[in-house]
Amino acid sequence: MAAYWCNGEQTLLTNAEGNPAASTIANGIYVDGDDVYAAGYFYLPGGITHGVYWECGRMSTIQPSDSYGSTFLSDICLKNGLTCIAGRDGTIGNTIAQYWFDGDSYPLSDEGTVSQTDQMFTDGNDLYIVGRNDTMPGYWKNGSFVDLSYGGDASYVTALLKQGDDIYAAGQYTDVDKYVPLWWKNGEAHPLTVNESANIYGMWVNGEDIYLAGSSGVLFDRAAAYWKNGEQTLLTGKNNGCLTCVAAVGEHIYAVGFEQNAAGNTVIKLWKDGQPSDWTDGATPAYAEGYFIR
Repeated sequence: MAAYWCNGEQTLLTNAEGNPAASTIANGIYVDGDDVYAAGYFYLPGGITHGVYWECGRMSTIQPSDSYGSTFLSDICLKNGLTCIAGRDGTIGNTIAQYWFDGDSYPLSDEGTVSQTDQMFTDGNDLYIVGRNDTMPGYWKNGSFVDLSYGGDASYVTALLKQGDDIYAAGQYTDVDKYVPLWWKNGEAHPLTVNESANIYGMWVNGEDIYLAGSSGVLFDRAAAYWKNGEQTLLTGKNNGCLTCVAAVGEHIYAVGFEQNAAGNTVIKLWKDGQPSDWTDGATPAYAEGYFIR
């Protein structure tokens, strides 16, 4: 069931009948005043998904186009007071990265590619969407793609932000036998040095300090970790731990993610200066996919 947490308090997102929306996952979240927006998908048997989003608790569905079998929504925000949603439309082997603005769809990639979107945000009238345009990782600015390929085809951009006039991005690339974290500033890549495979899912910039959030290890044998200027901090053992975000606020460092407990269920956690607090009870698996800080 799709849900969001505000300072540890859970709210289950509901379907059109007002019941908890079973078989749904929320990938992105946006907050405007007291209004909460979320976007994700509803999954059906056979691997088919329909994109769904919530505006102030009301769920709507984006049906697949006639040519494709699935829609998948990755993030949501407001642009000029109107809803803007990033996602993709398609099936295995042919997925079109696109966004929906005020109900209308706008393709970002070409037919016959395997393309996708991830995070999105607005800056004034500019719309930025992270994703993968066929084999090229990067981002779209107002529909024009910026290629951030590094180390061959197997590189990924998973986070993007703007500070002043500078554009920062973060992700990972494949180096022989492992994923290696890296970040970009205005298109210039800065790979990290790691001893084992690592994945990046969030980024924070605080002046000259670059924070990356993710995991260190492979598959479920991974630890929740963040890097500050390339120096790694582990927040868990290798208990299927992973971070979605890290943020430096004042003198404190906050991180959100999850860790698997003894019962085999993942628990959503907030770490403040390395000290964890549980946001779920561990009775069922829970995952943090997106975040919004204000």
